Amino acid sequence: MAKSYHHGDLRHALVAAAIGLLDQRPAAEIGLREVARAVGVSSAAPYRHFRSREDLMTAVAAEGFAALADRLQTIATGCAVAGSPARLTARLTALGRAYVDFALENRNLADLMFRQAGPQPAAAALAAAAEAAFAPLRAAVSALCGRPARDETVGAWALVHGLSMLAADARLSGDLREPARLAQMVARVVAAYARGIAVMPEA
Repeated sequence: MAKSYHHGDLRHALVAAAIGLLDQRPAAEIGLREVARAVGVSSAAPYRHFRSREDLMTAVAAEGFAALADRLQTIATGCAVAGSPARLTARLTALGRAYVDFALENRNLADLMFRQAGPQPAAAALAAAAEAAFAPLRAAVSALCGRPARDETVGAWALVHGLSMLAADARLSGDLREPARLAQMVARVVAAYARGIAVMPEA
């Protein structure tokens, strides 16, 4: 028998079910009917909240960015927001490691997050969620540089995102993909970048 949902619950349940299915396979292999079955509703039920599969996947991607933002904000809250370059470098390094960890733990979700571009208004919600996830990194880089540092922030993002993709796609040598060794390597690379931008003059 199909489950009964109170108003507003079905949308969340569908998004959560799609995220659960992403643990098993890529987004391209997941359809609305399968998500509906996972929730226990009819194949027509998702259309009460999503106009299409793409609309649902855009909401899933936004939820992924919200989860990433929560993780990075938790890290940022637990680190120094001011102080010596060493303390600020440690903050950025912790954020970099958390970013890589999230991407590896949620490989298919992370892939969807950076590839999905759905219809309005879902796309606007996705952009807002992505910006919220970007904010802790921007704050950490700007604190390290002592000024708003857009270019350096993009560079830090590219660095940790690139490391994530290299590890996820097995483009790193086997020893570097070992969890402890990967964490060490990410920390060293991000720290080296942080030390560089801390002394870089403003353009």
